Amino acid sequence: MDRDVDSQLVAEQRRGTSDRLLVAVVEDDPDHALLAAEALEERGHRTVSFSRAADALAAHRPREWDAVVLDYRLPDMSGLEVLDRLLSSADPPPVVMATASGNEELAVAAMKRGAADYVVKTGTHGVDLAHAVELAAVKQRLQRAVVLYQQELERRANTDALTGLINRYRLTDELRSAATRAVQDREPYAVAMLDIDGFKHINDSRGHAAGDALLVDFANLLRRHTRKQDILARYGGDEFVIVLPGCDQDSCQPVLSRIREAIADLHAGHSHTSNSASIGVADSSAGDPEDVLMAADRAMYRDKGGPYVLVADHAVGTGRPVATSGRQEAKAALDPTVSALASTLQRHDSYTAGHQQRVADLATALARGVGLSEREVDAIRVAAVFHDLGKLLVPAEILVKPGKLSEVEVALLRQHPVVGHQIIQNVPFDQPIAETILQHHERCDGSGYPRGLAGSQILLSARVLAVADVVEAMASHRPYRPAPGLAAALEELSRFRGIRYDPDVVDACLLLFREGRFDFGADLSASAGSCSALTPVLP
Repeated sequence: MDRDVDSQLVAEQRRGTSDRLLVAVVEDDPDHALLAAEALEERGHRTVSFSRAADALAAHRPREWDAVVLDYRLPDMSGLEVLDRLLSSADPPPVVMATASGNEELAVAAMKRGAADYVVKTGTHGVDLAHAVELAAVKQRLQRAVVLYQQELERRANTDALTGLINRYRLTDELRSAATRAVQDREPYAVAMLDIDGFKHINDSRGHAAGDALLVDFANLLRRHTRKQDILARYGGDEFVIVLPGCDQDSCQPVLSRIREAIADLHAGHSHTSNSASIGVADSSAGDPEDVLMAADRAMYRDKGGPYVLVADHAVGTGRPVATSGRQEAKAALDPTVSALASTLQRHDSYTAGHQQRVADLATALARGVGLSEREVDAIRVAAVFHDLGKLLVPAEILVKPGKLSEVEVALLRQHPVVGHQIIQNVPFDQPIAETILQHHERCDGSGYPRGLAGSQILLSARVLAVADVVEAMASHRPYRPAPGLAAALEELSRFRGIRYDPDVVDACLLLFREGRFDFGADLSASAGSCSALTPVLP
C-alpha cells in the first residue's frame, strides 16, 4: 500500500473517542448550553458556545471543529438553515441536532438534510448528547478512512506494485482513450512493445531480487527517455508498453533509439542487467487499439529473431489483453485494510462488540457447509465483517433504545443495509459483496427489507449471512434486552426453515451446532446455553 495513503488511514483509525474534541455548541438557552458544555467537558472535550447562529457561522473554519451541537430553534435563524450552511462548507463537521420533546419529525427532517444525529432535550440529556457527539466524530473519521481505502484500492487496481507504472488492466483504457483523442485531433498514435532480452537467465542465475531490481531500473529508464505525453505500462513479466500520441511508427524512432542507447549505458553501470531489449512498434494504421497492440507485439517477437508464439497472455481468438492483474493486486491490498476498518467499526460500536467477527466466523462455516468455493467463502467473510457498517449512520438513540421503536425509527434503522451498500459499492471487489450487504435482511418469503426480495431473488451469499446474523444476534446479550439464547435461535431457524430462511443453509447451521463443530467462544457461553422463550429480534 502507498505509504502516504497508508499513514492517512492509520491516522484516521487511531483517532478514537478518547481524543479531545473541540465542539461548537450553538444554543440560545443558557441552561441547555451549560448542560451540553458540562457533559462534554466532563469527558475531556473542549467547547466553544454561541447563542446566535450568525456568530457561529462567522467563526466556523474548515476542520477546526470536530463536531457541532445545534439547537433547532435560534433567535436569528432556523437550525435547518444553519445546518445547510455548515454542510455546504468545505469538509464540514458532523452536526448533532438538539430538539425539544415532540419534535421527532423535525429531527428526522434534519437527518435527511445531512445531520449526523439528533438528541431530544429532556433536562438531563447531557450524557446522551456527549455520546452522540463522540459517535458522530467517529462516523466521520470512518467515512474518511473508507474514502481513502477506496482511493487506495483504485490506485492498486491500476498500478503495477513493483515499478509504479500503470498495469495491463489500466493500459486497455488508456489505449482506447489515446485512440479516441487521435481521431478527434486527426493525428496518428504509435504503440511500442518492449521485452528485456535474457531476463529469464537473470532470474534463474541471480535470483528474483536481481530480476526485480532490473525491472525497476528499466521502468525508470523509460521514464527518463520518453516524452511527457507518452503513456508507460508494465504489460506483464519483462514486457513493457509505450503509447506515443502524435507519432506514427517512423516518427517515433528517435524516442526508441534513445531508449536502446540508454539500455546499453544501463548495462555498463550495472553488470547484472541485460544489454538489449527487443522492441516492436505499430501505429494506428493497423486498425483498432487492440489490433495496434497486437501488431506491435508481433513486431517485437520478430525483432528477437526467433519463432515465438503468444497464447497464455491473450484471450484466445480475440487478441485482447486479459484485464485481471489489477484485480489481483487490489485483492492483495484488501485484507489488512478490511481488518483495520472492521476494528474501527467494532471499537466504536461497543453495544454489539464482537458481533461482526462472530457473524463472520459463523457465516464462513455455513458457506463451507453448503459447498461454496473458497473464493465465495472469502467474499462472505468480508461481507459479514462489514454487514452492519451502515448502522454508523443510524442515530445512536435508536440503536440502544430499550423500548419499542416508532415507525419513523424503524424506517431509519432499516436503511442501514442501504447505507452500507452505498459505502462499499465502489470498492472494486470481484464478488458481489456490496449487494450481499444490501440483501442481508431480506427473507425468503419476501417479508424482509429493504426491497422485499424473495426466494432466488436473494443472493445465496446473503441467505447465508442472514442465518448467521440472526443466530448470533439471538445468542448475544444487548444492553436493552437479555439474550434469548442459542437454543431459541435454533428453534427460530427450525420453525421458519424454508419460509424466512434458506432450507439448505438452515440444515447446515443445525448440523454444525448439533455435531459441536462450531461455537461462539467463551464470551457467549453463558447466553448461548440459554433456552429462554423465543422473542422477536431486530438485529
